[in-house]
Amino acid sequence: MLRPKWIIGHLLATTLVISFVAAGFWQLSRHEWRSDLNARIETQADLEVLGVDGIANAAAADLDLRIAEVAGTWAEADILVWNRSFDGQPGCHIVTPLLFENVETGAAEAVVVNRGWLDLARCENPDRTTFRPDTTRVVVAGQLSKSQQPGRFQASDPATGVLESMLRIDIGRIDQQIEPVLTPVYLVLAVSEPRETTLLPVAPRSASVGPHLGYAVQWFLFAAVGIVGYPLVLRKQATSPELDDAGNTCETVT
Repeated sequence: MLRPKWIIGHLLATTLVISFVAAGFWQLSRHEWRSDLNARIETQADLEVLGVDGIANAAAADLDLRIAEVAGTWAEADILVWNRSFDGQPGCHIVTPLLFENVETGAAEAVVVNRGWLDLARCENPDRTTFRPDTTRVVVAGQLSKSQQPGRFQASDPATGVLESMLRIDIGRIDQQIEPVLTPVYLVLAVSEPRETTLLPVAPRSASVGPHLGYAVQWFLFAAVGIVGYPLVLRKQATSPELDDAGNTCETVT
Protein backbone atom coordinates (compact mmCIF):
# COMPACT_ATOMS: atom_id res chain seq x y z
CA MET A 1 0.00 0.00 0.00
CA LEU A 2 1.37 3.38 -0.98
CA ARG A 3 1.90 5.82 1.86
CA PRO A 4 0.49 9.39 1.60
CA LYS A 5 3.97 10.87 1.32
CA TRP A 6 4.69 8.61 -1.68
CA ILE A 7 1.46 9.72 -3.36
CA ILE A 8 2.36 13.37 -2.76
CA GLY A 9 5.84 12.71 -4.15
CA HIS A 10 4.39 11.16 -7.31
CA LEU A 11 2.07 14.13 -7.82
CA LEU A 12 4.86 16.67 -7.30
CA ALA A 13 7.23 14.86 -9.65
CA THR A 14 4.57 14.56 -12.36
CA THR A 15 3.62 18.22 -12.00
CA LEU A 16 7.24 19.31 -12.29
CA VAL A 17 7.86 17.24 -15.41
CA ILE A 18 4.70 18.55 -17.08
CA SER A 19 5.69 22.12 -16.15
CA PHE A 20 9.19 21.66 -17.60
CA VAL A 21 7.79 20.30 -20.88
CA ALA A 22 5.24 23.13 -21.11
CA ALA A 23 7.97 25.72 -20.51
CA GLY A 24 10.07 24.11 -23.23
CA PHE A 25 7.27 24.30 -25.79
CA TRP A 26 6.55 27.92 -24.79
CA GLN A 27 10.20 28.82 -25.44
CA LEU A 28 9.98 27.07 -28.81
CA SER A 29 6.97 29.25 -29.68
CA ARG A 30 8.96 32.33 -28.66
CA HIS A 31 11.83 31.18 -30.88
CA GLU A 32 9.43 30.83 -33.81
CA TRP A 33 8.02 34.31 -33.10
CA ARG A 34 11.55 35.74 -33.02
CA SER A 35 12.44 34.04 -36.31
CA ASP A 36 9.36 35.52 -37.98
CA LEU A 37 10.24 38.96 -36.60
CA ASN A 38 13.81 38.66 -37.87
CA ALA A 39 12.55 37.83 -41.36
CA ARG A 40 10.24 40.85 -41.31
CA ILE A 41 13.01 43.17 -40.07
CA GLU A 42 15.27 42.07 -42.93
CA THR A 43 12.48 42.35 -45.50
CA GLN A 44 11.41 45.82 -44.38
CA ALA A 45 15.01 47.06 -44.26
CA ASP A 46 15.49 46.12 -47.92
CA LEU A 47 12.57 48.29 -49.08
CA GLU A 48 13.02 51.87 -50.26
CA VAL A 49 13.35 54.62 -47.67
CA LEU A 50 10.02 56.32 -47.02
CA GLY A 51 9.43 60.06 -47.06
CA VAL A 52 6.56 62.14 -45.76
CA ASP A 53 4.22 61.01 -48.54
CA GLY A 54 5.01 57.40 -47.80
CA ILE A 55 4.10 57.51 -44.10
CA ALA A 56 1.39 60.18 -43.94
CA ASN A 57 -1.32 57.99 -45.50
CA ALA A 58 -0.21 54.41 -44.75
CA ALA A 59 -1.48 51.96 -42.14
CA ALA A 60 0.57 51.00 -39.10
CA ALA A 61 0.95 47.37 -40.22
CA ASP A 62 2.59 48.50 -43.48
CA LEU A 63 4.88 51.02 -41.77
CA ASP A 64 6.21 48.98 -38.84
CA LEU A 65 9.99 48.40 -39.15
CA ARG A 66 10.30 50.48 -42.34
CA ILE A 67 13.12 53.01 -42.68
CA ALA A 68 12.03 56.61 -43.16
CA GLU A 69 13.60 60.02 -43.67
CA VAL A 70 11.47 63.13 -43.15
CA ALA A 71 11.95 66.87 -42.71
CA GLY A 72 9.97 69.14 -40.43
CA THR A 73 9.92 71.31 -37.33
CA TRP A 74 9.93 70.19 -33.71
CA ALA A 75 6.76 70.77 -31.70
CA GLU A 76 7.18 72.10 -28.17
CA ALA A 77 5.68 68.98 -26.64
CA ASP A 78 8.50 66.83 -25.24
CA ILE A 79 7.36 63.75 -23.32
CA LEU A 80 9.44 61.59 -20.97
CA VAL A 81 8.96 57.83 -21.29
CA TRP A 82 9.93 56.16 -18.02
CA ASN A 83 11.87 52.99 -17.18
CA ARG A 84 14.20 52.84 -20.15
CA SER A 85 17.76 51.57 -19.69
CA PHE A 86 20.99 52.11 -21.61
CA ASP A 87 23.96 49.76 -21.03
CA GLY A 88 22.33 48.65 -17.78
CA GLN A 89 21.83 52.21 -16.50
CA PRO A 90 18.28 53.40 -15.65
CA GLY A 91 16.79 56.42 -17.34
CA CYS A 92 14.06 57.54 -19.73
CA HIS A 93 13.46 58.25 -23.40
CA ILE A 94 12.53 61.66 -24.75
CA VAL A 95 9.92 61.71 -27.52
CA THR A 96 8.92 64.79 -29.49
CA PRO A 97 6.38 65.23 -32.32
CA LEU A 98 7.88 66.41 -35.61
CA LEU A 99 5.55 68.55 -37.74
CA PHE A 100 5.81 67.75 -41.45
CA GLU A 101 6.75 70.58 -43.82
CA ASN A 102 4.51 69.53 -46.68
CA VAL A 103 1.60 67.15 -46.38
CA GLU A 104 -1.60 66.46 -48.29
CA THR A 105 -4.93 67.63 -46.92
CA GLY A 106 -6.49 64.97 -44.71
CA ALA A 107 -3.22 63.10 -44.19
CA ALA A 108 -1.22 62.78 -40.97
CA GLU A 109 0.53 66.03 -40.08
CA ALA A 110 3.26 64.85 -37.70
CA VAL A 111 5.23 61.86 -36.48
CA VAL A 112 6.36 61.18 -32.91
CA VAL A 113 10.15 60.79 -32.78
CA ASN A 114 12.01 58.90 -30.08
CA ARG A 115 14.99 61.24 -29.92
CA GLY A 116 17.07 59.26 -27.44
CA TRP A 117 17.93 58.27 -23.88
CA LEU A 118 18.44 60.46 -20.80
CA ASP A 119 20.02 59.37 -17.50
CA LEU A 120 17.80 58.88 -14.45
CA ALA A 121 19.04 61.91 -12.50
CA ARG A 122 18.00 64.29 -15.28
CA CYS A 123 14.76 62.38 -15.83
CA GLU A 124 13.70 62.79 -12.20
CA ASN A 125 14.52 66.49 -12.11
CA PRO A 126 14.01 67.51 -15.72
CA ASP A 127 15.13 70.91 -16.89
CA ARG A 128 13.45 70.65 -20.25
CA THR A 129 15.55 73.42 -21.71
CA THR A 130 18.58 71.11 -21.51
CA PHE A 131 17.15 68.58 -23.95
CA ARG A 132 15.21 70.86 -26.25
CA PRO A 133 16.54 70.65 -29.84
CA ASP A 134 19.09 73.34 -30.74
CA THR A 135 17.21 74.26 -33.90
CA THR A 136 13.57 74.14 -34.91
CA ARG A 137 13.90 72.66 -38.41
CA VAL A 138 15.45 69.22 -38.77
CA VAL A 139 15.80 66.25 -41.11
CA VAL A 140 15.54 62.93 -39.28
CA ALA A 141 15.99 59.32 -40.36
CA GLY A 142 15.41 56.07 -38.53
CA GLN A 143 13.26 53.00 -38.08
CA LEU A 144 9.49 53.23 -37.76
CA SER A 145 7.85 51.29 -34.95
CA LYS A 146 4.25 50.55 -34.01
CA SER A 147 2.55 52.17 -31.02
CA GLN A 148 3.26 50.57 -27.65
CA GLN A 149 0.40 49.13 -25.61
CA PRO A 150 0.35 47.84 -22.01
CA GLY A 151 0.40 44.13 -21.38
CA ARG A 152 -2.37 42.31 -19.53
CA PHE A 153 -0.97 43.00 -16.06
CA GLN A 154 0.90 46.26 -16.77
CA ALA A 155 -0.13 49.70 -15.56
CA SER A 156 -1.67 52.15 -18.01
CA ASP A 157 -1.18 55.88 -18.38
CA PRO A 158 -4.00 58.21 -17.23
CA ALA A 159 -6.73 58.37 -19.87
CA THR A 160 -7.27 62.12 -19.53
CA GLY A 161 -5.22 65.28 -19.09
CA VAL A 162 -2.01 66.52 -20.67
CA LEU A 163 0.82 64.14 -19.85
CA GLU A 164 4.43 65.34 -19.68
CA SER A 165 5.63 61.81 -18.88
CA MET A 166 4.32 58.37 -19.86
CA LEU A 167 5.02 54.68 -19.30
CA ARG A 168 5.26 53.85 -23.00
CA ILE A 169 5.02 55.45 -26.45
CA ASP A 170 1.28 55.22 -26.98
CA ILE A 171 0.53 57.14 -30.19
CA GLY A 172 -3.21 57.21 -29.59
CA ARG A 173 -2.73 58.71 -26.12
CA ILE A 174 -0.26 61.33 -27.36
CA ASP A 175 -2.63 62.21 -30.21
CA GLN A 176 -5.27 63.17 -27.62
CA GLN A 177 -3.21 66.06 -26.29
CA ILE A 178 -1.73 67.70 -29.37
CA GLU A 179 -3.47 69.30 -32.34
CA PRO A 180 -1.59 67.84 -35.35
CA VAL A 181 -2.84 64.46 -36.54
CA LEU A 182 -0.14 61.86 -35.86
CA THR A 183 0.97 58.92 -37.97
CA PRO A 184 0.06 55.56 -36.34
CA VAL A 185 3.75 54.75 -35.83
CA TYR A 186 6.69 56.54 -34.23
CA LEU A 187 10.24 56.94 -35.51
CA VAL A 188 13.32 55.79 -33.59
CA LEU A 189 15.91 58.42 -34.43
CA ALA A 190 19.16 57.10 -35.92
CA VAL A 191 20.63 60.22 -37.54
CA SER A 192 19.55 63.80 -37.94
CA GLU A 193 20.66 67.07 -39.45
CA PRO A 194 21.43 69.04 -37.33
CA ARG A 195 22.79 66.19 -35.21
CA GLU A 196 21.15 65.33 -31.89
CA THR A 197 23.69 66.28 -29.19
CA THR A 198 21.79 66.16 -25.90
CA LEU A 199 20.52 62.55 -25.91
CA LEU A 200 22.06 59.13 -26.54
CA PRO A 201 20.59 57.28 -29.56
CA VAL A 202 18.24 54.35 -28.98
CA ALA A 203 19.06 51.09 -30.75
CA PRO A 204 16.39 50.09 -33.30
CA ARG A 205 14.92 46.61 -33.38
CA SER A 206 17.36 44.34 -35.14
CA ALA A 207 17.51 40.71 -36.23
CA SER A 208 18.74 38.51 -33.39
CA VAL A 209 18.52 34.79 -32.70
CA GLY A 210 17.78 35.36 -29.02
CA PRO A 211 18.09 32.83 -26.16
CA HIS A 212 14.73 31.08 -26.59
CA LEU A 213 16.01 27.93 -28.33
CA GLY A 214 18.68 27.42 -25.69
CA TYR A 215 16.12 27.89 -22.92
CA ALA A 216 13.84 25.33 -24.59
CA VAL A 217 16.65 22.76 -24.62
CA GLN A 218 17.31 23.42 -20.92
CA TRP A 219 13.66 22.89 -19.95
CA PHE A 220 13.46 19.66 -21.94
CA LEU A 221 16.66 18.45 -20.25
CA PHE A 222 15.14 19.19 -16.84
CA ALA A 223 12.09 17.14 -17.86
CA ALA A 224 14.31 14.28 -19.06
CA VAL A 225 16.17 14.26 -15.73
CA GLY A 226 12.84 13.99 -13.93
CA ILE A 227 11.52 11.22 -16.19
CA VAL A 228 14.71 9.14 -15.88
CA GLY A 229 15.77 10.02 -12.37
CA TYR A 230 12.54 9.71 -10.43
CA PRO A 231 11.99 5.98 -11.21
CA LEU A 232 15.55 5.34 -10.03
CA VAL A 233 14.75 7.08 -6.75
CA LEU A 234 11.61 4.95 -6.38
CA ARG A 235 13.57 1.78 -7.08
CA LYS A 236 16.15 2.69 -4.46
CA GLN A 237 13.43 3.38 -1.91
CA ALA A 238 11.71 0.10 -2.74
CA THR A 239 14.88 -1.92 -2.10
CA SER A 240 15.84 -0.06 1.09
CA PRO A 241 14.70 -1.19 4.56
CA GLU A 242 11.36 0.45 5.38
CA LEU A 243 11.33 2.90 8.28
CA ASP A 244 8.49 3.38 10.74
CA ASP A 245 7.26 6.81 11.77
CA ALA A 246 9.88 6.99 14.52
CA GLY A 247 12.67 6.33 12.06
CA ASN A 248 13.31 2.76 13.18
CA THR A 249 13.88 -0.09 10.77
CA CYS A 250 10.80 -2.26 10.37
CA GLU A 251 11.45 -6.00 10.19
CA THR A 252 9.14 -8.56 8.68
CA VAL A 253 7.95 -11.16 11.26
CA THR A 254 7.61 -14.75 10.02
